[in-house]
Amino acid sequence: MGRALTKICQNLDSSVRKSGLHTRPGASNGAWLAFLLPSIIIFTVYRESNISPSLRFAAVISSGLFGASAVFISYLATTEKNVRKFSPLFYLPAAITSSMLFFFLEEGISVSLLFGLGATFSYFIGLPVLLERFPHSFTFGEASIVAQAIVIFVLTSITNLVGFVDAKSLSDLEKATIILQVGLLGCGIIILGASHFSFLKGAPGFYVAVLAVSFGLVVPVLHYLLQESPILWIIQLLFSKPKTVILFLYWLICSGIAALVVNHQLNINESASTVVRKNFHYLIVAVFIPGIITDITVLYLSSGVILALFMILETIRVLKVPPFSDHLQSSAAIFIDEKDQGILVLTPMYLLVGCSLPFWIHPQCFQGRSQGFLLALAGILSVGIGDTAASVGGVRFGKHKWPGSIKSIEGTVIAIFCQTLCIGIFVLFGETAVTAAVYGPIEVKPNKLVIDRACVETIYRPKTGQARVADKTRENLIGNTCSSAILAALYPRTSVSIIIQEMHSAGGLMACAINAACLALIRSGIAMKFLIAAVSCAITKEDEILLDPDLKNCKDVKSELMFAFDNIDHRIVAVHSTGQFSDDQYKQALHLCAEASEKIFDFYRDIVKKYAVCI
Repeated sequence: MGRALTKICQNLDSSVRKSGLHTRPGASNGAWLAFLLPSIIIFTVYRESNISPSLRFAAVISSGLFGASAVFISYLATTEKNVRKFSPLFYLPAAITSSMLFFFLEEGISVSLLFGLGATFSYFIGLPVLLERFPHSFTFGEASIVAQAIVIFVLTSITNLVGFVDAKSLSDLEKATIILQVGLLGCGIIILGASHFSFLKGAPGFYVAVLAVSFGLVVPVLHYLLQESPILWIIQLLFSKPKTVILFLYWLICSGIAALVVNHQLNINESASTVVRKNFHYLIVAVFIPGIITDITVLYLSSGVILALFMILETIRVLKVPPFSDHLQSSAAIFIDEKDQGILVLTPMYLLVGCSLPFWIHPQCFQGRSQGFLLALAGILSVGIGDTAASVGGVRFGKHKWPGSIKSIEGTVIAIFCQTLCIGIFVLFGETAVTAAVYGPIEVKPNKLVIDRACVETIYRPKTGQARVADKTRENLIGNTCSSAILAALYPRTSVSIIIQEMHSAGGLMACAINAACLALIRSGIAMKFLIAAVSCAITKEDEILLDPDLKNCKDVKSELMFAFDNIDHRIVAVHSTGQFSDDQYKQALHLCAEASEKIFDFYRDIVKKYAVCI
């Protein structure tokens, strides 16, 4: 197996060299990267239940690109071929992609053929073009993933923007997505125009093109799609809440620190070492974590804007557009490393993309507090923390190298330790967590004996200290709610004990405890009349209803409500409320929580299907 893979890699490298293309020196071809991005998108759609139509479309296109990569690599590696030469085999993934669009997404024949052929052939053509236009800048795998990202982004943006035409109501996240997609498409137009037309490479022409595309195309299109001024909406998003204003000012301070680091390195006129370059990793961690905690929509929009800015600045540097090109070139020369040996300096963009990719792919997954926090941190954990710890630890303590690699074993161990430590901290101080256990039916104490049914006893234990009045209130509510669902008449003269241990409270503790108790009852095998799903919400002073609010959101709300529903008739099993609210607000909160409870019942079903053998 190892020899076969080695032979495939050698043939692939030989095919690239014989085609007159130059990959990044000193690095392996990284062909496995050609399957990374499609696999991530496909797995995201498989894993998540709340999937938007645009992400389903992206998953189908990714499946086609996965097949196209397999065909392309097999074609080049089996026998040495010219990378630029077209093969009839390339029609196979195009046909499969078109068929998937037609049968799975029920697109029309013409649309399926257009997008199926367009996606795969754009990849087959774009990959050699990247290697040809930017020699020594990419490995084969890196060029593959960049070509795939461009294809997926362009096609998904087109379908997504068409779907948003004449949309009556848009969420903040949908508006941010529209702004990013239109803005990045505008950047692409600027870059393509500047690279193909000589009159746009000079100082007046390039900046006129930027202004013309920005205010003559991007802003009018956004105004039409959003039905409001995009500039005013962004200003409102940033400055309508005190926490986002503080976050924005904090980001400005971090940007100032980054500028000081660059200026200091320029003044001493020394090439930055690995440890110095990792300062930017520290800064991006310091930028992203508060953004994820405070307002991920603002971070989502800001990260896309910074990517567009990086693209424009790199275009200015490569095309040598005065007056900024010389300063950009001198800054890049100071911080350049062995990975940037070609025309392009891609390390800053790779760092940004690596940290942002989780919520760029599926931003809806991270709305609110539930389940999304740790997933949103995946990029920070791998690139911002893991890669930084591995580099710095390897430089300072690395003595033993991995076979066939310059990477140290000590650096890998330090990276794993730091990532595990951060995950533990995020879990401990992140989402609400409880443990639940059910014991029974067991022998009942004489003083609690009930002749015709089981005695259901609930014990709620706080995180620390003795149970207080609020804990006893939770205990009674959880006990009454669970008792109503248990077929206690099937277990006369017995006892069923439900024990809830609070681990961490970050909001929605009552709902979390009821749902955990329901899962524990499912696992115990005790007969139940119905399942229970509890959902908490809060009503702000601005009369906005927040589902599953965290403790920070609950500080400035006028009321909190918790509803528990059964899975058969979707009736209310229990209600708990604090604060003041109107009848209309109560009905609206009830409706939203009832809709959200369906996702919890779906989660129960998925758990039972997945672990039925174990249970």
